[in-house]
Amino acid sequence: MAKVTGKSRRDCDRLLAELAPETSRPEHARPISATQTEIRFTAEETLLAKIEKLKALLSHRNPNPSYAELIEMLADMALKRLDPEQKPEAKEAQEPKEKTEVEKTLAATPPAEKSKAKQTRHIPQKLRSAVWKRDQGQCTFINKGTGVRCGSKHLLEIHHLKDFSMGGKHTLDNLTLRCRNHNLHAAIQTHGSSLMNRYLRD
Repeated sequence: MAKVTGKSRRDCDRLLAELAPETSRPEHARPISATQTEIRFTAEETLLAKIEKLKALLSHRNPNPSYAELIEMLADMALKRLDPEQKPEAKEAQEPKEKTEVEKTLAATPPAEKSKAKQTRHIPQKLRSAVWKRDQGQCTFINKGTGVRCGSKHLLEIHHLKDFSMGGKHTLDNLTLRCRNHNLHAAIQTHGSSLMNRYLRD
């Protein structure tokens, strides 16, 4: 009893399975209605860990998807990348795109002015990846009272320690990962609850 006290249902099931392991059942796909099929298979621990990580990475689309919803999202992403019918024609991909008016303006702008024009909220992917790796894909917010780090892997966002609107730069030492709740918490501290509540309503 001591081993299961305070444990989640999944942890309890795992402890019971260790004591009395079951034989893995064969995979099967069985139609259960005109439009639905029941799919059953046994997942190794490594696959389950990958599934949980994918759930966290896709939490912006669906905070808590079912296995069926997750598989459908992954199938859509894979087909968009692999299915020839969904890929743009090679000819179209090779054709040079006409520059937008903004790009034409930037091309004709002197270097000093061009650097100012490029100061946008866009964070380069290489820098985003560096922040993600350094913070281990987890929210870095630390509760000042308890000293405990949030560590959430869901709904992660890039957070400016010095707010971008107040001159904060897109640099590795000024960027960190925060879950959506703690990113909003920081924004309320910086801009005030009245402004942020108005922003959320909009």
